[in-house]
Amino acid sequence: DRPGKELRITHKIFDSFRRLVNVGLATLHVFTAWEPEVLCTVSKVEGSPDIKDTRPIGLVAILRNSVEGIMYEAITDVWDKAGILSRLNKGFRRHVGTDSNRLISTATAEACYLWRKNAFVSNRDVTHAFDNMDRFAGIEMGLLRLGVPSWWVRYNSHFDKRGKMCVRTAYGLAEGVFRWAGAVQGGKGSPQKWTAMEDVANTMWERRTDGGVQVPVSEGRHLSVVGAGFADDKRFIQAMLGDHNDLTMQDGDFLFLLGFE
Repeated sequence: DRPGKELRITHKIFDSFRRLVNVGLATLHVFTAWEPEVLCTVSKVEGSPDIKDTRPIGLVAILRNSVEGIMYEAITDVWDKAGILSRLNKGFRRHVGTDSNRLISTATAEACYLWRKNAFVSNRDVTHAFDNMDRFAGIEMGLLRLGVPSWWVRYNSHFDKRGKMCVRTAYGLAEGVFRWAGAVQGGKGSPQKWTAMEDVANTMWERRTDGGVQVPVSEGRHLSVVGAGFADDKRFIQAMLGDHNDLTMQDGDFLFLLGFE
């Protein structure tokens, strides 16, 4: 064999993959081989045999995931550079951790104890968040609102609508079932879809100019703490009960509008 022959063969294979992916991007066609989403359950509670304590991950075709990953990587770059996402969302964000907000929550509790201040706190956790996202009012309108090109939003919708959840059996994959809503939990772009959908409520939350708990951080300087969001989890912090109830009702109405229970 001539030197470099294996390298040339590898180059041809990957170039074929590139051409195939570009055909899909140019025509918005979803290949049949990209449809299956193989169900793989991951335990959330160690040792629990209950199916409710598992997380349903969908394994998807690597080329489909590559397309979503590359595109959403570029989309996220634009969002970050433009600074258009709400600062209250700390989940699914690059270079943004949760430690600072945990420290702020602790500092708020300590300040309220020392200075005898009221702080009304509640937590929100959406059940089966990815599975129940509304594809039109939630995902599509959320992405369009943040400036994502309409052609990619349509192609993204084709992925979700054509995706078939398949269960593994001893005889191979069972016949796939089309999902009526949501995005596959194993998809590279699913976190960004949730971020786009929730940014509407997070932005309204961020624009509330009053209601936060005033926490002293230095002499003569205070920080208004209202809480933060971590993907589908949120912690609301308000100084007055009325403001807290109004905020949680506003967030609940938004989720109800999108079909969450």
